[in-house]
Amino acid sequence: MVKTAEGIEGGTIEIFDITGRQVAMLHADHGRAMWEAWGLSSGVYFARVIKGQTGASATQVSNIIKLILMK
Repeated sequence: MVKTAEGIEGGTIEIFDITGRQVAMLHADHGRAMWEAWGLSSGVYFARVIKGQTGASATQVSNIIKLILMK
């Protein structure tokens, strides 16, 4: 489970592997999202948490966190 800071509602979480390939995109409801990592190897991943709407005039706040997947 990926849990974001309080107050982030309806954001998006993108998961990337160490090479920068996007392996998952999650929608955070109530500040949390479930990452089903079946089929992925143990290792280091990065999650980009984006709060805000997408589009040309939208404001986005993003943060990147490091994840370690151990199976």
